[in-house]
Amino acid sequence: MYKEKLSGVNLPPEPVITTWGTWIKAAIFYANHFDAIKDVVLDIQNDLQCVTESQELLSNVQIAKDLMFIKVNFSFLPDLIKSLEQRNLQLSKKFPEIQGLQLEIN
Repeated sequence: MYKEKLSGVNLPPEPVITTWGTWIKAAIFYANHFDAIKDVVLDIQNDLQCVTESQELLSNVQIAKDLMFIKVNFSFLPDLIKSLEQRNLQLSKKFPEIQGLQLEIN
């Protein structure tokens, strides 16, 4: 079902709790493909608890709004985090990026 509704779209990225950028990327992925993923999950005919809970969550309008909020306001963070994690980069080179973050937030 996934490949039919989302042909050409990779599987969602797997978020790592201890790595901030990964869960933001996952949230952006779900924001971009929310309706198609919702259709796939709602089409599943199974009474397993994980399926019914997923169907209930995807039917909650606030979930889509929250994902879109994350996408609109925080999509710049994964690249910034990756850049700041680079080794052998002087602090003076990272400082402009931190200032840019400050401007994004304000």
